[in-house]
Amino acid sequence: MSHARRILVAIDFTEQSDRALRTALSMGAAYGGTEIHAAYVKSGIEGIPMSGKAVQAMDEDLDKVTKHVAKVAAEYRELHPQSEIPEPIPHRLFGAPAGAILRHASGLQVGLIVVGTRDRRGFARVLLGSVAAAIVEKATCPVLVVRPIDHAAADAIPDIEPICEQCSTVREESKGAELWCERHREHHLRISGYSYSGASNAPVRPWGF
Repeated sequence: MSHARRILVAIDFTEQSDRALRTALSMGAAYGGTEIHAAYVKSGIEGIPMSGKAVQAMDEDLDKVTKHVAKVAAEYRELHPQSEIPEPIPHRLFGAPAGAILRHASGLQVGLIVVGTRDRRGFARVLLGSVAAAIVEKATCPVLVVRPIDHAAADAIPDIEPICEQCSTVREESKGAELWCERHREHHLRISGYSYSGASNAPVRPWGF
């Protein structure tokens, strides 16, 4: 199977990760033959379990993950009875969460990692959450960050003024060699190596591949 048809979802039994799992299931239904892998990482740094008690704990965790992802998938199927929803494959990982997810993604050769995140609060790591931010930063494949839909929050985003007509004309006529008109040039540093194009001919593909 092509890695572009294999998705890894990070779960932690929260509504945020359930939302990420549902998103992955919807993508799997839209693009047939997609494997959905749901991975749970125990909090904290652990080594490979050696004792019988540690192995039993891992088995219990895997059973919990299996039941949870099956429940989320069953609920999603009830809401979308006409869709072919793939059965998610559960995994229980050990190690630091972001690193474990990234290693597992590499081992499975997935084409996409899906992570959930909390509501918008702040910027960068605070915005995404530390685990999601680390995955986005270090992943070697595309990452989809799933957050709640809240368009009302857009009211708090400051407006960015569009470029003036003279600047736009300068960019088009110089093909990006010049960015600013005479009026605005003195307020901006010249950027080297810039290219400008009004449109893209890039093909549209599933998940951006």
